[in-house]
Amino acid sequence: MSSADGQRLENEDVFWDGFHSVDRVDLGDVTPDDVVYGSGDADVLSGTAAADEIQGQSGDDTINGQDGDDRILGGDGLDSLDGGLGADTLFGGFADDLLSGGAGADRLYGEQGDDRILGGDEDDQIWGADGNDFVAGGTGADEISGGAGHDELRGGAGMDLMYGGAGADLLKGNDGNDTLFGNDGVDTLKGGIGDDSLDGGDLDDKLKGKIGNDTLYGGDGNDKLKGGAGADRLYGGAGNDRLDGGTGNDIYQGDAGADRFMFKRHHGSDRINDFTQGEDVIDLRYLGEGGIKRVANLEMSQQGADVLINTGLGEIWLTDTSLSDMDGSDFLI
Repeated sequence: MSSADGQRLENEDVFWDGFHSVDRVDLGDVTPDDVVYGSGDADVLSGTAAADEIQGQSGDDTINGQDGDDRILGGDGLDSLDGGLGADTLFGGFADDLLSGGAGADRLYGEQGDDRILGGDEDDQIWGADGNDFVAGGTGADEISGGAGHDELRGGAGMDLMYGGAGADLLKGNDGNDTLFGNDGVDTLKGGIGDDSLDGGDLDDKLKGKIGNDTLYGGDGNDKLKGGAGADRLYGGAGNDRLDGGTGNDIYQGDAGADRFMFKRHHGSDRINDFTQGEDVIDLRYLGEGGIKRVANLEMSQQGADVLINTGLGEIWLTDTSLSDMDGSDFLI
């Protein structure tokens, strides 16, 4: 194997002890399953078609695993790691690193630092760990965990599973039927295209289902839930929540707290399962042209155990509610 300064390395395990300055190393002549260590400098290391293990050590390293199921460790420094083809395992190390899985079902660990992690093709597993990380799963059904820090996680195409972890995180499912958990922190979750499940977790979260038949769980805190297009199910959880189903025939459940149920133009035939008179309110202020402007103009009727409200643009059903107990304080118009 030849280095940039012309040294010849034998076909055996290779160790650079820090006394040699090697800028570029090509592992093309190394036998399969060897372990290669970088120097303390900014190394450029390239793997083979075999299953390589490459450890950058200290320094700002650039490592490409090429073909094969590789194991790459960045170590100290601002490293750039590319798995290439194959099912690779990458560890960023102790600084702000760039990790790219490439093709194959990869396992990517950002570890410490503010990392940028790109899954690439197929079904990847990605852990941001410490730091404020940016993660994009790419195509495939990816599993992504942000860990500690204020992270931005993007699922891409495929049925993705995403965990924000601690910190104020932004999660975007994008295409596919995704499952998003905000966990701790004031999080923002966006489903994208597909039938998504969003769970805000603790504190005051914002959830947007967007396109598809989505299920939104606010969890604890004063949350804002917006279903978007489709037949959505919204659950506020504990706290004073704001629920907006968007277009389509939606189901609302505020749970504990003084909740606001919002209805806008083209809201569909919607149902509130747990409207609490004197505590919750029905917000009709954003119906727009053609909507009701006064409570007295609402068409309301008792339908068995339920109340039916005609807003002029759609219907609102209140489950197990008595019309005789309702008054103007139950509405915002």
